[in-house]
Amino acid sequence: MDEIDIQTTTNKPPRILSVCGKKLVGIILSAESGTLNTVICCCNTVGAFIPPFLIFVRKLMQDRLLDDAPPEAQATCTGNGLSNGGAFLQWLHFFVEHVCPNNKKKILPLLVNHESHKYYPALQFAT
Repeated sequence: MDEIDIQTTTNKPPRILSVCGKKLVGIILSAESGTLNTVICCCNTVGAFIPPFLIFVRKLMQDRLLDDAPPEAQATCTGNGLSNGGAFLQWLHFFVEHVCPNNKKKILPLLVNHESHKYYPALQFAT
């Protein structure tokens, strides 16, 4: 399991095309700064994966945010679009729904700690 932050727009201003020698170019709008959203992805060692889990910058989740998303993708919202404890627990429930672990099918998720980029201590034995 890992997460990646995705910015909705680039910070580069648009290129301007003008007639050579023209001294006045129209008003150039500054590039929109965009928002930062997160995607949590998870796959196993043979390449099978579960649908993505999206985290949007919003106060309330709306179904339309998942328009054109991959099938079975789920989402939540946080104030800054980044993963936090509540979003992680929602993803964990989402993970269990898709993987269906049981006594015969045991699962050991490997999670990367976003702050230090080291594996969680409880999971270090599996690395």
